[in-house]
Amino acid sequence: MMLLSMKVKNPGISLLVALGVSALTMVIAMAVLQSVTKTFVQGQGMEQSNQVFFATESGLEAGFYHHNARGAGLVIAGTDIAHTAIDATATWDIDGRATAYTEPLREYQKVEIPLYWDSAADITTAHDPTSGKILNATEPFTLTFNPDAETLGIDFKAPNPPNEVVIDWKLLAYNTEAGTDRWETFAPAENPSGICSRDNWIDYLPFVCETNLNTIAKTEIISNAFLKGQVLPGNTTPGFNDFYASTDHEKYKLSFQALLPFEDSASDTTISGIPLSLSFTRTPDFPQPFYHLTATVNKGAYQRSRTLTIPERTTLSAFDYVILD
Repeated sequence: MMLLSMKVKNPGISLLVALGVSALTMVIAMAVLQSVTKTFVQGQGMEQSNQVFFATESGLEAGFYHHNARGAGLVIAGTDIAHTAIDATATWDIDGRATAYTEPLREYQKVEIPLYWDSAADITTAHDPTSGKILNATEPFTLTFNPDAETLGIDFKAPNPPNEVVIDWKLLAYNTEAGTDRWETFAPAENPSGICSRDNWIDYLPFVCETNLNTIAKTEIISNAFLKGQVLPGNTTPGFNDFYASTDHEKYKLSFQALLPFEDSASDTTISGIPLSLSFTRTPDFPQPFYHLTATVNKGAYQRSRTLTIPERTTLSAFDYVILD
């Protein structure tokens, strides 16, 4: 008799394998889906971040444009630019005035401070460059060069003798007397005893000289002092107080500049700057040699705010620009 052997398949094994493969496939699919979702969210976030970045730059560029159109001393707060395509708003502010100026004068730096400005509080107001101004009849100023211990003994690469002028200063006024209409310049007049002599100093407006600075002697220029100077063109010699208070002048601009290197010829010691201060009797706001420009954007979870401090142009500037990077 022949015996036949039969193999019996266990159906449970196949089911188990199928379930395992299905589970593995599902895990892989979930991982792929999660990765795709994460990439999508990141892409969306990067897009929103870029939108906020460029919206902020648009606020800075708008502020820069309006400042250049109106000039130094501009103060405008809370101007909005609506970016409807991305549902965001850029808000920009400019602040170009303060009640005092106390930044040290740097080597070869020239500072110009107009005592007039456009007082518009928003960009819809018509431009008027002298709508704000210092009332010269009631607001005398004091410009003080107040060297500290850092300048002690520094000869500014000009060993004595001679005693050199280190800082040049002048006050410019626009004369509107009939038939004139010109800028006039009031500057120190040379003392008969010498340009930097202290003899007869009570009669003459001071030059800011080497020996004033390297012996830490304060030099004050006071606008209501009856001290001699010279006016160009014309070469007249009125008192400083008469020039500053003249009703023939529509507007004023104060200017000062470092002429010599801030270095000692013997020791090669250098100084970072010469301390100074400019203030008015009743502490009004007046234009600064720089302005602060701020732009802010909020969009969803993203916010960006950026503030720039931008130097004002001077007559030495070939051009001005700001890099918005």
